[in-house]
Amino acid sequence: MQTSLESFYHALETLEVRGINVAEKRKEIQEEVERFKKEVESVKRHDIEDKKMSDLINEHLTSMKSKIGQWEQYFQEQAKREKFRESLENNFIIIIYGKVKAGKSTLGNFVAQHCLGTQKPEFRKYDKAGEHKTKELEVQEDGFAVKITECTSEIQLFKLGGMVWVDTPGLSSMTKENGELASQYIGAADYIIFPTSSDAPLQNDEITQIQELIRLSKQDHIRLIITKSDRTEEDEINNEIVKILHNKTAENRKLQEEDITNRLQDNLKDKTNQTYPNFTADKVFSISVITAKKGLEENDQELFEGSNITRFYESMRETLEKAPKLKQQSPYKTLIALIDSILQKDSKQDLKGVRNDLEEVRKLIKLKRKECENLVANLRTEIGLKINHKIATQTRGINRHNFESIFIALQEEIKTETEQSIQSEFAELIEDFSIRFNVLMPKLDTEVKDEYVKVERVKERSLLERTINFLTLDLFCSEETSTIKKVIGNNIDELKEHNRKMLQDTYQKKYLEKCKNQIERQLFAPCDSLAGELNACITRFEAALSRLRDKISSEDSKIN
Repeated sequence: MQTSLESFYHALETLEVRGINVAEKRKEIQEEVERFKKEVESVKRHDIEDKKMSDLINEHLTSMKSKIGQWEQYFQEQAKREKFRESLENNFIIIIYGKVKAGKSTLGNFVAQHCLGTQKPEFRKYDKAGEHKTKELEVQEDGFAVKITECTSEIQLFKLGGMVWVDTPGLSSMTKENGELASQYIGAADYIIFPTSSDAPLQNDEITQIQELIRLSKQDHIRLIITKSDRTEEDEINNEIVKILHNKTAENRKLQEEDITNRLQDNLKDKTNQTYPNFTADKVFSISVITAKKGLEENDQELFEGSNITRFYESMRETLEKAPKLKQQSPYKTLIALIDSILQKDSKQDLKGVRNDLEEVRKLIKLKRKECENLVANLRTEIGLKINHKIATQTRGINRHNFESIFIALQEEIKTETEQSIQSEFAELIEDFSIRFNVLMPKLDTEVKDEYVKVERVKERSLLERTINFLTLDLFCSEETSTIKKVIGNNIDELKEHNRKMLQDTYQKKYLEKCKNQIERQLFAPCDSLAGELNACITRFEAALSRLRDKISSEDSKIN
């Protein structure tokens, strides 16, 4: 039975892999992030008087800076991960990654304990959970530590031939730092074994974790297995109740494997209906480490073969054949995944989300502009009607003596009411906005003048003068005429119309135009400027990262 496992261990003896240093490429990405941060910080901030718009923009900037901070934190954490990876540069790194009690440490110990007699696995542990300072590797002699409740609380590993087998803390661990520790190191994996317990296979949080691994471009570097595929039955032997260990039936296993692959494919399909070969029915299978171990210990061929452990070993031997390529691809895939995580198209938290936030700001600006235009049009009509009404009602009985005083009072009243109306209406449209005008009141024409007509008057002549004029054939004593001015009215109606037009031009047009310009200058233009600058920053950043991604993908595709 042991011999059926040996081909895997022999392959480890001849396994040679060579890591690729991608530090310079990672540095290029980091420099682009730093450049983007500086550009965002250098965007000119303006005092925006509308509270809603100001809050939205500040929220957007805070979100953007927070996301940049997360990217920066990634590079800081990457330094620790790279130290781990560099120490294992010429080893094929297999990380077993899954939930608490999924049988991770048990499987790792089985692989380590059943190696060739000429081999000796070297156990180590790395970076205790909750401590951020990297520890030096500590040699262990007794295999992976396994606790009933919490399981692994450290990064544990063993080296065997050209392989490093890494055991991680359980996801969904009772200790938050343990689960985070596992996630931090998964990027260093050249290959991932993802166990799910047969007791409750592939729960929703496990699907989420697999989706995250795919986001990290690990879809071609994952082996999903169903562990603990065994059962116990009670029997009576010599009047005693004993528990007997069995493998689960082939039918039961097939049902679980089909259910898992169907649910995975349903949950992992993207918009292009992409499927993932590593999660098809022929790639997902069940094993029982405990029956394999018991079968070896008790020389029970049926129990051992039914454990399906040999299929696991065969799949791992096939993986070792691809190990050199997987080893070199892994760091490239990690960098591509990093860029994609920044550029991803369906996230509210990355650049797509940032751009969506900007679009919300622009939509709000557009909406406010339209509302402002409608408000100005309505106010223009309202003010015009108000001026006409006041002149019509308050100038009845006006005369040359009270004309000036009535129109001065009328103008003050119109000015005050117009300013109040504008302030009130725009305050409803734009929070915390104050209209500050300095439009001079027009100088009204209040000089009332009489209106005249010229009338010719003939001087009345005496009888003697008329007789002489007749006898001399109009040569003497002709008629005398003169022109006089006759008052027929005054210019009050003309002045009223003239002043009405002046008041309308000032308050219906100039006041409102200045109001509109002030809002444009103090609110819309600064918002447009800020949104435009941020959009330019994002566009440049996206283009730079896309170029880097194409460059890295090109190098990745050349790996044979």
